[in-house]
Amino acid sequence: MQQKELTNLLKYTGKDPSRLIFEDELTDIYNRRFLSHFFESKISWNDLDSSPVSLIMVDVDNFKQVNDKYGHLVGDEALIWVANLLREVGDDQGMAIRYAGDEFMLLLPHCSKKCGVQVANRLHKQVHKKPFQRQENKDSPLITLSIGIATASEDAATGKSLIQKADVALYFAKKSGRDCVANVSEVVQEDVFAKTAIYQLTDTKLVGRGQQFSLVSNALTKFNNKQNQFIIAEGAAGIGKTEFVETIRRNLTRINIFRARTNGDTQEMFRPYYLISKMLIDILNQQKDQGTEIIQRLRPQQTAYLGKILPQLDTGATLPKDIDETTLRKGIFDALFNLINTMIGKRPIVFLIDDLHFADEASLLMLRHLVLQKKFPVFICCSAGISQKPEDNDSQNVLIIFTPNTNSS
Repeated sequence: MQQKELTNLLKYTGKDPSRLIFEDELTDIYNRRFLSHFFESKISWNDLDSSPVSLIMVDVDNFKQVNDKYGHLVGDEALIWVANLLREVGDDQGMAIRYAGDEFMLLLPHCSKKCGVQVANRLHKQVHKKPFQRQENKDSPLITLSIGIATASEDAATGKSLIQKADVALYFAKKSGRDCVANVSEVVQEDVFAKTAIYQLTDTKLVGRGQQFSLVSNALTKFNNKQNQFIIAEGAAGIGKTEFVETIRRNLTRINIFRARTNGDTQEMFRPYYLISKMLIDILNQQKDQGTEIIQRLRPQQTAYLGKILPQLDTGATLPKDIDETTLRKGIFDALFNLINTMIGKRPIVFLIDDLHFADEASLLMLRHLVLQKKFPVFICCSAGISQKPEDNDSQNVLIIFTPNTNSS
């Protein structure tokens, strides 16, 4: 349809064509484009302390089931009902926005966190006070809302980060059982790190991000649900692999889990257990006593085996002089495996490894056994370089992320 024909059609049906730029056609409230424009032109982001901005993000719970059971026309009625509720609760103070699909927002300029939380709670109460009712009093689905609230500058300093923080709060509300309000400044970080990690990854210099982010989000969510995960970011030098691993690390700093970060070393790659040894020292240093109590509980024979790869643990215990190579290798492996299991217990552990392609074979074998035993949740996040032929220039600008099947439960 030509632009002139569309304009004439809209005028004929009583719609102002110019309004479609900033208004959602179905619900007659503001759209996503309006929000972007308002953030750019109407908010003074350098003056948030004196003029805060609150953003309420809303998601219709189980909306797909409503469409599947009652049909899309009833689904549309429900969306219009939500839009009207937002307008009613926001009154002259807020701006109702349809952000995408069944996601809505209520933008509250000049509204503090206390004010925003009050409006969010009022919206939650109105949902139950004035439940959705189909036209002609027909059988109606029970519609509830998950609601997240964030405020700038308390939680964010830009429009983009304000949306992200409100979305994190909404994510927490849904994980908490839906039909509730969540304030982003009060959420449990362990429950939302998957969401926050993805947002931080969007700021790294990755190319062709869509599929990669989907894989990472899926892996982080599974690990958050205590499933073992193994991610490798593979690509040419300078493409952002190290930043990818670092972003995952930053998102885990406030979470009560073990983290071990190390780099592969081309000079050490033929020394057995050098990689896992560096990570083991990192884990020991996270103990209140640097692991002294655990190490003191080791049997002399165990410390003798460990002393072969960790001289700092050598207590002077000796092994039989005639010990054969096979027994020695098995003894070292078993002692190291037992020490790691004793230290970690049942807490989740994250291994962050840059330049995995320089890892020694024994460390890789140890990581494999830690994953397969399923005694505690394991997340292994690595970067690895790839060898490129001169003519493979196109592939050098792509960071490939994949998650090998760990068969975890």
